Amino acid sequence: MENVTKNATIDSNDGFVEVDSVIDETDAIMALVIEAPNESTARAQFQLLLDQAQGQISGVTGQAQWQAGRLDGTLHFPSAAQRLAFEMGLR
Repeated sequence: MENVTKNATIDSNDGFVEVDSVIDETDAIMALVIEAPNESTARAQFQLLLDQAQGQISGVTGQAQWQAGRLDGTLHFPSAAQRLAFEMGLR
């Protein structure tokens, strides 16, 4: 399987999420950078994405940390194929 580079920006009323990733057979983690006016807004946006992923794919977990005006988060998928399918559905 060859690498596929994907870049996407998802806009919302309260901020935006930038998804920047390279997919290969062993990569099942989606890195998220959520910029928002405050931590609670960013965490709410992260939770929406986590809930959406968990609703579509069993076994997805996530974690996030607030740092200087942005939330750095990750979604952990059971496989890279499931991650790619979820990312493609965000468009």
